[in-house]
Amino acid sequence: MKSSLSNKILLLIVCGLVLFTVLFSVYSVTDISLTVSPRKRTLYADSNSTCFFKISWANPVHELIEPFNEEYLLEVDRGEDIIEIIKKQNGFFIQTKESCGDVVLEVKSPSRSQPVTVSIIDNVNDTDQDGFPDAAELENAADRENFRRWFISIAESQFYAEALSWYDIHKDCAGLVVFAFKEALKRHNSGWFTQYPYLIKQDIPDVQKYNYPHVPLLGDLIFRNESGAFSQNDIPNGVFAAAANANNLINYNLSYISKDPDQFEKGDVLFFLHSENNAMPFHSMIYTGRDGWLIYHTGPLDDNEKGEMRKVALTDLMEHPDRSWVPSADNPCFLGAYRWNILL
Repeated sequence: MKSSLSNKILLLIVCGLVLFTVLFSVYSVTDISLTVSPRKRTLYADSNSTCFFKISWANPVHELIEPFNEEYLLEVDRGEDIIEIIKKQNGFFIQTKESCGDVVLEVKSPSRSQPVTVSIIDNVNDTDQDGFPDAAELENAADRENFRRWFISIAESQFYAEALSWYDIHKDCAGLVVFAFKEALKRHNSGWFTQYPYLIKQDIPDVQKYNYPHVPLLGDLIFRNESGAFSQNDIPNGVFAAAANANNLINYNLSYISKDPDQFEKGDVLFFLHSENNAMPFHSMIYTGRDGWLIYHTGPLDDNEKGEMRKVALTDLMEHPDRSWVPSADNPCFLGAYRWNILL
């Protein structure tokens, strides 16, 4: 009797397990909810960040028995202009461009759909440890070239007619460098051109990655005034400012290249140091490139003379009678040519 009862109980258990297995299998195969991974969906707006989003069945047993392999559509509801999408059989790649924002899209298969949200943010990394975030650096060769051309053209135009937007209080050698740097990064529309009737070159494309004062992470505070790698705390802690003197330019915003004129490139800034001049020990000149000109502002010459713009050929400067102004390796007053950190 007891044995018969035990067998019945055992049979019921076995039947229950079989029924459960059958029901679970049916559920697993027929469950058609989708999932898109990875769950972390934050990418950097640097034109290099890429992530693969795998589409699969939400139920792991269903995915194991019959992996997702259906035709699907991607409908982008927001942010289509700030990403590139590359479809694959079981998922898709998203590659960023250089703008921030949220991307909202929907994965649609014949049976189900799944919404996906991706945040594109500024890159706070400082890969080269130069004090500037990767988001503010110009990685694209065309952007670097166009920045240099604008920087030189704007600086050189001041030799012929100084812009009203370049205020007298900033008119010295470092002030010219700072002014031309900001203006080169701006969007050059018709309103902007009215201030510059003597531009040497006007048909230069704008920098595409960003335009001043909307510099990623930095805004209009684009000049560093302390040493160290970039940190998100730099902005609220006042490490960046809207302008810089020659000392801060050479130490925190540009990097040494060479004292050899053959290594100079257009847009480089040449620095001299005359330590006996307490009022203005540093002096800077902008190099125009192969044509070999140097553009600079003298700074105030005395209490009554505010100084002037000058333009000199590199070959003439090499023959300067005062050897402390000769840009050569044997001149201890010549510090060398420096290049903007955002270009390196």
